[in-house]
Amino acid sequence: MDATGEDPTTLCDKYAQLLQSTKVHKRSIEVAKSIWTWIILARRPLTLKELRCAVELDLRTKLIDLRRTLSIICGELVTIDSEYRVNVVHETVRQILLEQKISTECTVDKAHGHARIATTLLKLLSGDCLRQLPINPPAESVSASSFDSSLLDYAANFFAEHISCCPPEEDSVMKELCVFLEFNVLLWIEHVAMSLNLAVIMKVACDLRRYAASRAKVVPKDGSTGIVEQWATELLEVAERFSSQLLVTPGSIRRLIPALRSPNSIIFKASFKNFGSRSQWSDGSPATAVSPGNDFFAIGTSAGDVFIYETATLEQHLTMAHPRSGRVEILQFSPGDENLATFQADSISGQTQVISSDTQYAVSQQSPTCVAFLVTQEATLLAFGSRMHPVLILNLRKQQQLGECIINSNNGIDDMVFDPNPDIALLVVACNDGRMCLFDYKTRALKLTVPDVFAQKLACSSDGSSLFTGDSQGVVKMCGFGHDKVGNTRLLPIYSVDGPEVSI
Repeated sequence: MDATGEDPTTLCDKYAQLLQSTKVHKRSIEVAKSIWTWIILARRPLTLKELRCAVELDLRTKLIDLRRTLSIICGELVTIDSEYRVNVVHETVRQILLEQKISTECTVDKAHGHARIATTLLKLLSGDCLRQLPINPPAESVSASSFDSSLLDYAANFFAEHISCCPPEEDSVMKELCVFLEFNVLLWIEHVAMSLNLAVIMKVACDLRRYAASRAKVVPKDGSTGIVEQWATELLEVAERFSSQLLVTPGSIRRLIPALRSPNSIIFKASFKNFGSRSQWSDGSPATAVSPGNDFFAIGTSAGDVFIYETATLEQHLTMAHPRSGRVEILQFSPGDENLATFQADSISGQTQVISSDTQYAVSQQSPTCVAFLVTQEATLLAFGSRMHPVLILNLRKQQQLGECIINSNNGIDDMVFDPNPDIALLVVACNDGRMCLFDYKTRALKLTVPDVFAQKLACSSDGSSLFTGDSQGVVKMCGFGHDKVGNTRLLPIYSVDGPEVSI
């Protein structure tokens, strides 16, 4: 007995009679065949939107009223649940249509039905849908979208299952699969990774490997089979080795992950072909300055151009050019990447520019040897030091000069750092002659000079309580900020590490 309490033979006769009594107009036979093929062979029940999109893509026509069409073609043999999913009223209906034992135009050929579905899904995935679908799109961009993405999630998750069920000799499926693998497979990986379910990638790899094995037996001389096998192998490797990176930053599949693969890797070649070279400057100008930020990094060239890239994906974010030709000498991001200071040297004069999140402007005609940022709730400060000039401090938010920190006999500056603790309010400057000068950046007054330090690099702890210095002999020293009995600023030695004899 069936779960409904009816005898299976009785149920089979009942639904067979219903199918045979359902008359389809000649003009609607192709629509009926398509609808039944998708309902019967879909790997899960499709929603009304998905089914409408599927049939329209399959037949390249528009369905005006799918509910009414279903009522005419399928009658009581399908149901639509509360979540608008379309399914057969009973599994016996699926069995009858697949066995093709009744006289009706709506029977479903399982093998060729899967080929029909697979071809449709591959055409969808090979089209513009994946390229037009933005990451975390705003609501207005979704409503204004020029393409129907209703079937995209189903296609991304189940296309390979349908491929594995196709007749292996079916050339149309292999043709569409090769187009997808050549142009859009990396975007598909990104789309799947956004759903946080990388098991889909591994399942697809297994299905493609199974399909390639079946194809190789039937069409042994088809070179495309080897390409599919190679993709299956590399998809498994990517899902296993780079799962953490993909889940955090799905877009890393475009450039970053392929860059970590062998140049002979098929995924490396696909990245190069579809997204171009990782070096976006085309005039061959060598890089002369680099600055890492939190979410971005910047590269300056000898031609005076600055290219800013996203750290996670290596996608180009912004390009800027100095007004005159001349190589970029200095690049420095502020904490949070909201500002980027650049210095360009040319034959006439140097120019320092600052790019902020909403503007770009020049701040001086001096030739700085180093710059330092400080970001607080009240202000964003930029200090830059030059040989034979005072250290200039600017308030970038107000685009105004706050003042100068004067260094006597300034023969050059190796490094500078702001103490991030506003209660300490110090700017530390490492001079070329070995001095280390500590200034109150609010008053620009010199608070302390420490001779014979010869620091080439400076850094402060995140709480601002400690200062770290590194010299040309590889010695790293840690000091604490303090005061003497009368309140004068002092540096208190804490620890020293001797390194190899190479510069920091």
